[in-house]
Amino acid sequence: MAVAESEIELTCYTQASKSPYWQHAILNQFNALLEQRTWSLIPSSSHQNIVSCKWIFKIKRFKACPIAKGFHQQSEINYFDTFSLVVKLTTILTIMSIAISCG
Repeated sequence: MAVAESEIELTCYTQASKSPYWQHAILNQFNALLEQRTWSLIPSSSHQNIVSCKWIFKIKRFKACPIAKGFHQQSEINYFDTFSLVVKLTTILTIMSIAISCG
């Protein structure tokens, strides 16, 4: 039984870029990063340590996601602060409760 192209989970960008299914997933993810202003292209210089990334391709809803190879980074050289915005439901409910009680 042959496996349809849309059911193959790929391991590299070169393969994925040849498939219309994965091209669409890559373009959607790239546009989302640009719209959310979480990614921008800047020129590199010779004294910078470039952190490369790898695309991860998952069949479920054709999700493509670039993942930074953070193990190439060195503290105080490539980054100074780390930040990950995580909002929990309890935090939102607490803030809403305070807002409602204050009118």
